Formats: sequence, structure tokens, C-alpha cells
Amino acid sequence: MSKVLFDSMSWLDVNPADYVDEYLECTGYTREQFGSEDELHQQVQEWLQDNVETDWDWFTEQCGDEEKHHCLVTGYFMAWNGKKEGGKIYKDLASAVSDILLDDSHPVFSLTDEGMLILNETHHDAPCSGNYYEFRILTDAGEKYYENHMNDDPRTLHEALKLRKRTRNVNIKIFGFNSIEEVKQND
Repeated sequence: MSKVLFDSMSWLDVNPADYVDEYLECTGYTREQFGSEDELHQQVQEWLQDNVETDWDWFTEQCGDEEKHHCLVTGYFMAWNGKKEGGKIYKDLASAVSDILLDDSHPVFSLTDEGMLILNETHHDAPCSGNYYEFRILTDAGEKYYENHMNDDPRTLHEALKLRKRTRNVNIKIFGFNSIEEVKQND
């Protein structure tokens, strides 16, 4: 199991009727201002879709608040001709989260039960089973190792950084969780 932090298409999986009261409260409209219940539900659906941008802003703001060390992202890109494994080191978590996305994708960022921040991203070449990435923050030891080995073969460097406490999971507190148990309870 994992706790979804951001889903660019979360609005598709909800029933607009469940959000009518919230929509009316937030917008100041009344039921009487709509010609029909269907028209109201359509407006609620559009409002939920528009709120995804607000959700994205919140998510990226959280990523940029405290995680200032380099961020190692490893995983695979699902191309039209199969899985391509790899990784990249970004200057920080906020850069990693915003720079890794494809323009035409459906990203879903989650925390695993172990506290790992992951990205599952579907796109035109992989609409069902897409890209998968894991985000790790370099520790002080990892920063030192990276400084001394940044010109090494990238795969060797990434594997070495994942060993010997050179990386750690993203701090789950930046997303409002105090413990892994709390993440599991909020699934």
C-alpha cells in the first residue's frame, strides 16, 4: 500500500455530488443559480479539475521547504520499445519533482509504507504501466561521496550512493506525517 500525495487526475475518480456543498461554500454560489443538478455537477467537476493545480502547488511547496541536499532519482522510463533503467542527481527535491515530469503525462506521487517517495507516471508511450521513480535525499556522507565521485560512471555512482547510509528517504514530516504508522493509517 501507499499514500497518494498528488494525483494529476484525482478529479476523475470522485463523484461530483459528494463535493457540491464544498463547492458552493468555496464559490459563494447557491443551488438556485444552476439550471439543473447536472449543470451544477458539471461545474463541480470543472472546479475539482482546476483544483489540481492548487494541489500541485502545495505538493511542490512542501518538497522545497526543507529538503535542500541533492536528490537521487532512480527507476525506469517506459519507452515505446520497453523499459529503460537509469537515474539522475538533482540539486534538491523540489528540482527533482518538477523537472522529471513529462509534459503529457499523468503523474502520481506517493509515499510507500516504508516512507519512500515514489512517482508512477503514465504517458502516451506507456498508458497502462508507465515510468517508475524512487526519490532519495543524499545524507552528509552522500554529499561528500558525490562531491568526490560526481564524474564516475552514473550507474556506478547511483548504486554507490544507495549504499552505506549515503541516502535516506524523504522526510515525511514535510507532507504532514509524524511517523510511518501515520502514513499507513491514512491510506
